Order: sequence, then C-alpha cells, then structure tokens
Amino acid sequence: MLQRYLIVFTVFLSISWTQNPIVKQFSNAFADVAEKVNPAVVTILAVKEVQAEKYQRNNPFEQFLPEEFFRRGFQNRALGSGVIVDGENGYILTNNHVVGDADRIVVRLHDGQEFDAELIGADPPSDIAVIKIAAIDLHPIQMGNSDEIQVGETVIAIGNPFGLTQTVTLGIISAKGRSNVGITDYENFIQTDAAINPGNSGGPLINLEGKLVGVNTAIFSKNGGYQGIGFSVPVNMAQIIMQDLIAEGKVSRGWLGVGIQDITAELAQAFGVENTKGSLITKVMPSSPAETAGLKKGDIVIRVNQRKVKNSSQLRNYIAEAGAWVDVTLEVIREGK
Repeated sequence: MLQRYLIVFTVFLSISWTQNPIVKQFSNAFADVAEKVNPAVVTILAVKEVQAEKYQRNNPFEQFLPEEFFRRGFQNRALGSGVIVDGENGYILTNNHVVGDADRIVVRLHDGQEFDAELIGADPPSDIAVIKIAAIDLHPIQMGNSDEIQVGETVIAIGNPFGLTQTVTLGIISAKGRSNVGITDYENFIQTDAAINPGNSGGPLINLEGKLVGVNTAIFSKNGGYQGIGFSVPVNMAQIIMQDLIAEGKVSRGWLGVGIQDITAELAQAFGVENTKGSLITKVMPSSPAETAGLKKGDIVIRVNQRKVKNSSQLRNYIAEAGAWVDVTLEVIREGK
C-alpha cells in the first residue's frame, strides 16, 4: 500500500511540476535559444587522402586481398562541427584537429545545403581554425564575452556527436581557466558538464542569450564518450586567434623572455606573499623584452594590463594573446613590495 501511495504521489508531483507556468516559461527559453542559434551551427566533413601502401605493410590480411586493393587510395573522413561567425564573408570557426590536415573540407548547413570550404588558417597550439564558404543568406552567431561568464551559469552545447546533426545539450559552467590539461599548448579552458561527444568538436558553447562563449574542443573520458567533463576554448581567446588567421593566415603571439613557475605554499612563505596567486620569474633571458623592461629573477607577476594572474599558464596566455610588438603593463611583487 505504501508503495502505491508513493507512486501516485510521484506522478502527481511530476504533473504539477510540468504544468507550472514558471517552469514552462523556463523550458521554452531553452527552446528559443536553440532555435535561434541552430542556423549558425554547421556540420563539417573533413576528407584526408591516405596512400594505400601504408596499409599494405604488416597487413595481416594482405595475402587475402587482390593487388588492385593496394593500388587504390583511401579516404579518411572526420566529422566535426563549426559555427558561422561572419555571414557576409562566410567565415566559420572550428577546431584545428577537425580540418587542419584535411585535403577537402565540406560544410553542411542546417538546411542541408553543402559547400566546399577553404581553409583560411589553422593554429595547432590553440586548436582553433577558420574556414570559409561561398554562400548567401548565412546566419552568424552573436559573440559573447567569456571573461564575464560565471561558474554555475547555464550553457548549451550544439553540434554533431556521432553524426547526429543539430544535437542540443544542456549543462553549466563547471570551472574557468583550466590549464595543464595536456590538450593544447595554450590552455585556458572553460570546463562544462554539457554533454560533448566525438563530432561536437568545433561546435559552439552558448549562454542563455544565444551568444557564443566557447568553442567545444575536447572531453575527459576513459571510454571515448561523455563522462561529464568537457573543455571549450573561451571565445575571447578564439576571437583573437581568428582575427590573426583571417588577416595573416597565422597567429602572432607575444614573447616575454622569462622562465616562470607556479607559486607553492612554501614559495609564498619564502617570498613573503599572502597567497599562491601569481607567477614567479625564475629566469630572465639576455636581450629579451623582460630584461629591457627591468624584470628580475624572483619577481612575482600578479597582473597583466590590469588582468589578475592566477598562475603561470595564465601569464603565458595573457602575454601570447597580447601579440608581438605591443606594450603591456605588468604589476609585480618584488622583495615583498
């Protein structure tokens, strides 16, 4: 009898919850955002020609296959996602690992139209790439500000996991500024629990205003599938790289000319600072910008152009993002001052 009451009570709660006008309005908001952004999300098919001879060597089935089999070429196909960022010029933002080595790139729009794409530029150190298609009536996404997003904020990921086009998943910002993950050279990832799977790479992470806040790049997984931890390149970082790729075909990064390391609790005590935030200068290279500016071994950098520095990875990213041949202002702690 108790079990029957519990079942009835649970059903009653579910009905009441779904009929709540506030909940309905909240649910509709997600649907409106997805409908607004979907036209900006594309499917990317990257084709790589592979020489058959590679498969002939040490092939356990070689004796069973005709010689003609090894004279043919193979096509390695990778499926990914992208997001239209400039409708007038046809620019699409995606990941380098999706298109960087492709011999042919095909873009499929949300309405099913397909276009051959041109690779404008790719940046392996950040895993960002820009491609371009010649199409009209494109619907670009609006750019957000990844510096302003907050941990716990609701976000939506859209892409083509396992070839399932226009898949929408919901989650939150789990963390910001993730580095030392081992995915790219320059890491400042947004971590999210919105479901990201193979095929989502290059697709957008958006806020509830429908604005782009990140480019979905990788997952942490022991089985190759979603396990609640995904990583996105922040849109502010991606935009800087994108602008360089469009203008020059390559990325111009700043270089300080120092050795750096994170501050441990022991180092903080030794240098007389209150916490472990900042980046310790361990070496200043001769004739470097750092030496010219007067930086010294033992300095602790705590700000770059008024942006707080949490650790060495963040300092490296800030200097790189500033670009070459520009002035930056550093705030440092030297001998406790």
